[in-house]
Amino acid sequence: MSAFLALPTPTLPPHLRALSAAAARQDPDSGYSTNMRPLRHRRPAAEQPNPFVISPDQPCPPDNETMLQGFEWYVPADGSHWRRLARAMPALRRLGVAMVWIPPACKAARPEGNGYDVYDLWDLGEFEQKGHGRAGTKWGAKGELVAMAEEAARCGVRVLFDAVLNHKAGADFVERARATRVAGGDRSRAETGVVEIEAWSGFEFAGRGGRYSGMRWGKEHFTGIDWDDVRKEKGVWRFEGKEWAPDVDEELGNYDFLSIDPLFYPVELGRGRC
Repeated sequence: MSAFLALPTPTLPPHLRALSAAAARQDPDSGYSTNMRPLRHRRPAAEQPNPFVISPDQPCPPDNETMLQGFEWYVPADGSHWRRLARAMPALRRLGVAMVWIPPACKAARPEGNGYDVYDLWDLGEFEQKGHGRAGTKWGAKGELVAMAEEAARCGVRVLFDAVLNHKAGADFVERARATRVAGGDRSRAETGVVEIEAWSGFEFAGRGGRYSGMRWGKEHFTGIDWDDVRKEKGVWRFEGKEWAPDVDEELGNYDFLSIDPLFYPVELGRGRC
């Protein structure tokens, strides 16, 4: 992808070169998705479907389409990526690409953020927020995103938007909260009772000024936090009255908490509010 879009090849620092080499070897804990986390419930091998066996009464799928990952982690943070993708669309279609997976386009917590450190779901590169110094994201401005999607449609290429909805990052202010610190290696085990902490859990999106949504986020919208600003201490704290989701895999005791501020989804928050 980098070569196709004529991207410059960055020089990686030593720790990232080591990580890249580990990923190529698929070493455990390399941080790459090739290393699968354990399943919550394993089925016997005899019950597993064989994807390479097609029975006579099983119809073949009508299409065998090609999807391209239209980004990679070290794309330069120059705000030009949507334009690069738009220019590439005709050639991608001629190569047989039917779908392009694009990175999270929402405003990230940092100017160089790839969007997985999502700050504001309503800002697609339209407002100056979080020190970006421009309205756009690492990938570009909202107008360029729309133009890229329109060019893709003209070429017959579908765009898959990577939406990050289970956590937020880059809070605007701290809040006093009551929480229990849990063990880093086993989030189901409490290390303390309920204590007072200060959590970076307040989001007001001042740069957007209430456009599109007036909702503000606070500690009531999150299950936990990874930093106590009173003690200046990193860890995993579960907010009082909250529990980790039960329908996740059992790595680290419970993998509901991955990083940053995991969202809490009670029924009443699932009705069009974000």
